[in-house]
Amino acid sequence: MIFETPRLMLRSFTGADLDDLWQLLSDAEVMRYCGGPLDRAQSQAWLQSAQRYEGEFGYDYWAVMEKETGLFVGQAGIIRQVMEGAAYDCLAYMIRRDHWGKGLASEAAQGCLDYAKKNLRLPRLHATVEEENLASQAILRKLGMIYERDILYLEQRVRLFVLQKPDAQDQALREGHSP
Repeated sequence: MIFETPRLMLRSFTGADLDDLWQLLSDAEVMRYCGGPLDRAQSQAWLQSAQRYEGEFGYDYWAVMEKETGLFVGQAGIIRQVMEGAAYDCLAYMIRRDHWGKGLASEAAQGCLDYAKKNLRLPRLHATVEEENLASQAILRKLGMIYERDILYLEQRVRLFVLQKPDAQDQALREGHSP
């Protein structure tokens, strides 16, 4: 287990998660802003990538499990994204459509932010979101992230949001700079 929230438990992916992950990644509505639905082989590659990057960096997408039922309800984590030649550590989350509207994306995302602040010592945490994805932009703002600029990711222009560590924000304010 990586961490728990009041209703969720996030853990590393295992090979046994493939069917659940495929169900998530093959849903056209869930994948609307993520390049479109994936087939089983693409979902397996996604799973292997998450496992490989977690092994390399210590974080990536994690399986999001509902504590009460033990059901797989999505994925969330901190992922490394390369955009315009630079690497960014980005908050990312994706919840099964039949669990939308319950606040699980916000809860998982907040848990990831708390985990990152406490354990990863990242100087800045970003998130990317498509301009049309107003629901995710609302979640990011609710979490205290602010729009930084538009950026090119996988040949698509997306909005880049940022959350600096509180100590970095405090230091910038003490020095008279905007964080």
